[in-house]
Amino acid sequence: MNNYISTARSEKLAGALWGAILGDALGALFEGMSKAHVRAVFKTISEFVDPMPALKGKEERWKKPGLYTAPSQMMLLFGIASPRQKKSDDIQSLIARASSSGEGEWGIFRHPDILLRDCIARCRAREDNESFLDGFQKSMIPPSIFLPLLASPQNILRDSTRLILEHARFFTTDECAIAALTIAFRSVLCLIEDDVDQNTLIDSIIDCAHSVVEWCSAHSAKLFSLRINPESFIEKSRMCINALYTIREARSIEEAETRICADAAGHYPHTITRASINHPLLVFPFACAHFRFAHNHAPHVILRAAAEGGASGMLASMAGIFAGAQGGVSSLPQNLRETIINKHVTGRLIEALCENRLMENALENFIKSEAALTRKEIEERNARLKHVKHKEKKQTNHPDREEKLTRHVVESWTKLDKAKWKKQKKKYHGE
Repeated sequence: MNNYISTARSEKLAGALWGAILGDALGALFEGMSKAHVRAVFKTISEFVDPMPALKGKEERWKKPGLYTAPSQMMLLFGIASPRQKKSDDIQSLIARASSSGEGEWGIFRHPDILLRDCIARCRAREDNESFLDGFQKSMIPPSIFLPLLASPQNILRDSTRLILEHARFFTTDECAIAALTIAFRSVLCLIEDDVDQNTLIDSIIDCAHSVVEWCSAHSAKLFSLRINPESFIEKSRMCINALYTIREARSIEEAETRICADAAGHYPHTITRASINHPLLVFPFACAHFRFAHNHAPHVILRAAAEGGASGMLASMAGIFAGAQGGVSSLPQNLRETIINKHVTGRLIEALCENRLMENALENFIKSEAALTRKEIEERNARLKHVKHKEKKQTNHPDREEKLTRHVVESWTKLDKAKWKKQKKKYHGE
């Protein structure tokens, strides 16, 4: 094996990168929808579909089928930046630069979630004030962003927990989000380096989670230097481990979801009815559950995860990462690989990342290419929205609302009286 990665590892790493992109591009189409709504409109998901039929009244949420979004873009940007990072050209500056390029609200970045929007805003503020503020979002940090770190030399990956903690801290101070990301990263590394059997998959992920706790127990000073409370972080890591144990005991994806929701109920402020919510104790173990039961179902794990709705982009992306890391690029759906937008450019970039042979102008070309794709999506969305007619809601004042309510109550009473009168009439006539 050379200084970086062997051919076998390169294939698995490429699979993880492709899995992240394919899952992101497919799952993003159904973001915010319920599972029942996705099934009612699209029946079975087998390819990139136009989400417009499912967006009645919310057409502004439309996304171009087959086009990956902000997490995948940050992943590729991070991959390009990592080998050439300098003090004056770090990832924060690159995000600020990319978010100022193009015509979108967030620059080249398409449809960033609340955590990534917060990150972009802080990077922009740093460019103005030369200070970088902490983030406090409690959403799952997309594991896909840090996949390029897996192409690092083996001597660096030996300390992978420290490596991912340092980068995760950049996105948020939420310890549960950082713990889930660290466990996910270690799990993907395990899948790439070892041949993990499907029957022992969850046990391997749980072992990775325990290794994170062990590392943190032995390196509390390092956590303090990152302004992370070791005791609190270990507690959050154990919460993630408990969620993973519930999956091991489940016999189906449906039972796993029920168990995940019940386990997270005490840590989540709202009533939980599905595990596809973008929270570290929900979407991360749910992605692991989908991967565990992937071989029990005909649809590929990416297709099945995307159909869950909710935070489907995050969910399908993580499921795709696991699948690609275990089986390589060939294990991913071929029709998605063939129809993903910008597949040739993306393919060459992924190959270059895996083999550590990026061109000097890779960064400039990437930002220019992504800006063009974002502009085209915006133009197509605007063209589609021109033909959408929204019914304007009639504004009513307080007296009108009172009159409407009174009329409704009176009419309800009248219906009851009429029904009662009919019943008495039938009784009187002996009917």
